[in-house]
Amino acid sequence: MRYNYLMYHSYCINGGIKLFEARKGLIFVVIVFCLFIAVNSTSASNYYVNKDTSHKNITDWIKNDAKKGDNLIFNTSSYSLSNTLVISKSINIKSYKNTKINFNRSKSMFYVTVNSVNFSGLILNHKPLEKINYSYDPNDYYNSYNISSIKVFKSVKHVNFKNISIFANINVKVLYIPNVPYEGDDFIEDSYYEDLIYSGISIKEWKGNVKNCHLKIINGRGINALKWTGNLTNSTIKTTNDSGIRTNGWIGNIVNSNFESKGLDVKCLGIWGIFNGDIKNSKFLVSGKYSTGIFIQLRWNGNFVNSVVKSKGKFSSGLVTRFWTGTILKSKLSAYGDSANSLYNWAWWKINIKNSKFLSNGVGSTTIHSDYGTCKISKTRIYGYGSAHKKYPKEIPSAIELFDSKGTISQSKIKQKSGYAIKVTDDVNVINCKITSKKGLEKIFRLRSDLKVINVSKSKNTYIITVDNIGQLSSKACYLSFKAKNVYKIAKISKIRLEPMTDSIPSEIKITIPKKYANNHYTKTIKLDIYYQNKEYNKKNNLYKFKF
Repeated sequence: MRYNYLMYHSYCINGGIKLFEARKGLIFVVIVFCLFIAVNSTSASNYYVNKDTSHKNITDWIKNDAKKGDNLIFNTSSYSLSNTLVISKSINIKSYKNTKINFNRSKSMFYVTVNSVNFSGLILNHKPLEKINYSYDPNDYYNSYNISSIKVFKSVKHVNFKNISIFANINVKVLYIPNVPYEGDDFIEDSYYEDLIYSGISIKEWKGNVKNCHLKIINGRGINALKWTGNLTNSTIKTTNDSGIRTNGWIGNIVNSNFESKGLDVKCLGIWGIFNGDIKNSKFLVSGKYSTGIFIQLRWNGNFVNSVVKSKGKFSSGLVTRFWTGTILKSKLSAYGDSANSLYNWAWWKINIKNSKFLSNGVGSTTIHSDYGTCKISKTRIYGYGSAHKKYPKEIPSAIELFDSKGTISQSKIKQKSGYAIKVTDDVNVINCKITSKKGLEKIFRLRSDLKVINVSKSKNTYIITVDNIGQLSSKACYLSFKAKNVYKIAKISKIRLEPMTDSIPSEIKITIPKKYANNHYTKTIKLDIYYQNKEYNKKNNLYKFKF
């Protein structure tokens, strides 16, 4: 009996525990189900667009029903848009079928007026059939002066583009008269024709990314961004007669992307504007007069790595900078055409170039040029195949020109077919390089100043001495001596700066001596740079004698 009682007691206890656990499990299931219902009741809803969905249907949904995070899904292979879609809610605009949206109006396809909007999986075919009745408002540049496939209101932030293709063709001209001045009875015409700005994506104060996008724009820009923080990755931008990207302030990186810009007598650029960030594994192919692969207008802090720039056209350039601190690594830059440059810096830089290749080919072309700064070049090939200008035979081309610069060129191969291989200052060291210049020319031409008295005039007993720098390097401030019989005076000569392709501004010195020596009975002797503060091409012309 005791045994049966214990068995029964144990059975009751175990059964109670199992019943309790079953109830607990049921409660857990109910809670999960309720949470599921609650989550689904607040999750994003979808609005599907088919071929027959009207512009009004979409607009009404956006205005009345759409909530933040909802999805506007184009669920058809092709859709004809009748008017601009104003995106006034923070929604996702997408397609899983790569919907081709056709738009034949001379206005923007999408106009975004709110933050946090995402575009993905769309093909935008923007080819206006109607004429553009357009007037330019100089006080409202951003809103009135461009048409875009996707245009974002100037105060909107946080917009992303992924898997977007834009094919657009807008070709219009606008007569723009900025000023109409009058001078007496003569009319001075200051008007010109200017292209209407067209952009595939036009945006201001933008925080967002462009990824896996393909933009093909005829007669317009790929992206027109006034202040942009974000990255461009795995994308292609092709344009004609304009820039791939024009920006007045872009902070981000370019990775695995390609730019192609073509024009005839029109300036074409891959990137044009103010940019800070790295460029990696990307290509820039441009062609046309005055075309440039990359043109960074202000200060650039960034690296150019494993990338290619190739430009073709008169006065074209591969990469142009003003103030640059960065590195070029495992990259190729080339320029083909008269007065073309593969790498050109016109202000100041601190640059490191390694394991790269540069080439230029054209009359008067220069492969690498820098006005000021510090440059370290190693394990790099630099070739110049251009010849000198017939009009300017004294301007001999070179593979490397580093004016007013310091640095080192080492373990590199430098070749210039019709000029100097290397044209640098005495502050640039050249070590263990294979150098080839035109036969009869120095392999390394040292840029130096060359001071010379070019004029002396007199006003009473005061002599006005004009000293110029006829060399190729800015001179340092120094001193001259003036001697006439028992008179000996010393005066300072200001620094005479040389800007490439521009005239120098001579230094003017005034020296007054006693009247009895200011006549043609006494020989006057001027000696320049008496303390040898400048390394010059020719010290013999530092002595100047005259009588009057």
